[in-house]
Amino acid sequence: MWPVFITFVLICGYNYINSDIESKIELQKAQGWNAYFQVALKGGEFLVAGFVVAVFIDILLYSLMYILNIPTYLGAKYTPFTFATYLNELRYATASFFSWIVVVSTVLISIGQASIVKNRTENYQYRIDATRKNAKKDSVNELLLESLEGNLLVMVTLKSRKVYIGMVDAAKFYNFHTHSDAMVSIIPFISGYRDKDSLSFVIENNYAIIYDQKGITLNSEPLSVYQFRHILPIDQIESFSLFDADTYMSFREKQ
Repeated sequence: MWPVFITFVLICGYNYINSDIESKIELQKAQGWNAYFQVALKGGEFLVAGFVVAVFIDILLYSLMYILNIPTYLGAKYTPFTFATYLNELRYATASFFSWIVVVSTVLISIGQASIVKNRTENYQYRIDATRKNAKKDSVNELLLESLEGNLLVMVTLKSRKVYIGMVDAAKFYNFHTHSDAMVSIIPFISGYRDKDSLSFVIENNYAIIYDQKGITLNSEPLSVYQFRHILPIDQIESFSLFDADTYMSFREKQ
């Protein structure tokens, strides 16, 4: 019975988390047992709420029974009502009537709360605000957010010493359905590599020149800059930083 009970709590918790963008992103970040505890905690909240509702219903049943039995307390001759006691003595599949009320109440509360947050999540601005709020809890996502909000480029150095300079793909960053801390999507403007001895940046390709020559923009068709985006695995990134072309050129001139 306990495995079924634990599974039930986890399902209720996951149903809510899967409908709420903030909780969903937090779950994506969780590892190992932390993910189970997060789901179980939310399911436990619904279970407590279901228990409170069940107690309230039980109190109502006993209160109604005692009200209907008031005439017997005053001497009336009829068989007293005992439906509240009878119901609490009922058992189905080894579980009592009260336990089933807890289960039903928990399920209904879980479904109701999940429906509320799902409707709220359908609002695009809410999704953006939730993603921004969550990004501030992670150093990489916080830097990506700073790049987006400040219209700044980022410089990404991979473990292979390959370097990309470009802008963060906002659509991928804000799309919580595909959001993943394991990947970063950028639109490259410049690419190159780190010199194996000095580790200084050596430019190989200037995408910006090609974009300009071919008339490729954010909204151009059939090709736009988004068709050139690079998906970079986080575990292959050596370093991340914001990049300003003017500042970079100033340093180059001093060398």
